[in-house]
Amino acid sequence: MVHSNSLAHTFRIWMILMTATALTACTGYAVSINDNPVYNPPTLFTDFRLPDAALHDCVQQTIEDQQVTEATQLTQLNCSSAGIESLAGLSTFTALRAISLNDNPLEDVAELRTLSRLEVLLLENNQIRSAEPLLSLLRLKEVDLRGNTALECRDARQLADNAEGKVRLPEHCTEAS
Repeated sequence: MVHSNSLAHTFRIWMILMTATALTACTGYAVSINDNPVYNPPTLFTDFRLPDAALHDCVQQTIEDQQVTEATQLTQLNCSSAGIESLAGLSTFTALRAISLNDNPLEDVAELRTLSRLEVLLLENNQIRSAEPLLSLLRLKEVDLRGNTALECRDARQLADNAEGKVRLPEHCTEAS
């Protein structure tokens, strides 16, 4: 009698573990019973248009890696050394808090103007000419503009003065005027 209770208990535990394993293994798949959908996983976010192919590829890869199902779930983006020339369309992702765009041939960052949640913005070694669009980003805590040799210093210095955090300027903007 004791042996059969122990066997039944072991069987119940085994069934619970198998059920749990089956359920967690199916999180990326639709589950149906008798051709009736019981669970459909959320689809990845695809409703965005980024004309720059390099930016599009980077954002798409990030969406896949982070399993982003809506634009507001994308909060961090690392597109350094990606050959990005334009940020057009990036304003779709309004929840972005940290962006790394180091080592790209970017000249214009006006598209970032509307990303009011940005706290970290890494733009080292680009070809940015003006920091003026960044002046409206009041939550910035860290900005790196080093290596942008064409950057106009007036707005960059104002950004450094206004920011509560760390702003790294190109060498020509840190020299005595």
